[in-house]
Amino acid sequence: MAIDQTPQLKPSSKQHSPRRQRLGSAAGLLFVGLLKGFVLGVVWAFLRPGYTGNIINGVFTADPVGQPSNIEFTSFIWCVLLSAVIGVGVAIVAYVSAGRVEGLATLLWVGLVATAGALALVVVGNWVTYVLHPIPEAGTEEMVTLVPPIVPRIGWVAAPLMATLTYWIFAVISFPEEFRPEISGTIA
Repeated sequence: MAIDQTPQLKPSSKQHSPRRQRLGSAAGLLFVGLLKGFVLGVVWAFLRPGYTGNIINGVFTADPVGQPSNIEFTSFIWCVLLSAVIGVGVAIVAYVSAGRVEGLATLLWVGLVATAGALALVVVGNWVTYVLHPIPEAGTEEMVTLVPPIVPRIGWVAAPLMATLTYWIFAVISFPEEFRPEISGTIA
């Protein structure tokens, strides 16, 4: 090869093993679930209502007039609904990209990915909420909005339940092939 020539890579005709393809598809699905969790976590942070009031001598005093009702419940419901959206989205992506791989392992993986997405939603949502509504330093007498923290508790079930239920329903219905897009790869 001469100095002025650049080496050319030859295209590989080697096919990856089915196990490696499944692993890649499973990792791709995890990426999709976490990405949905991150994005919807930011959305959730903007949807959460808070208490408005004054901090006087380090004590928060809420203004009873004009406060929305059920602030904690509203935050919880938004968290559960967005978690369910993550679950349904993960199930749809898994079913469309799975081809004909419809088994218990895939069903469990879809539920696990949805749970990871819900965890990302809560972590990112809480972090963005506290960035949007920081707690002021003691001694400042100003109007602030405090958003109470929530722990989803039973709400953790929404994402994996919706994911596994949606995937199972799709697998039972088995849409005709003409409605499925052509996507290469399989899910474990």
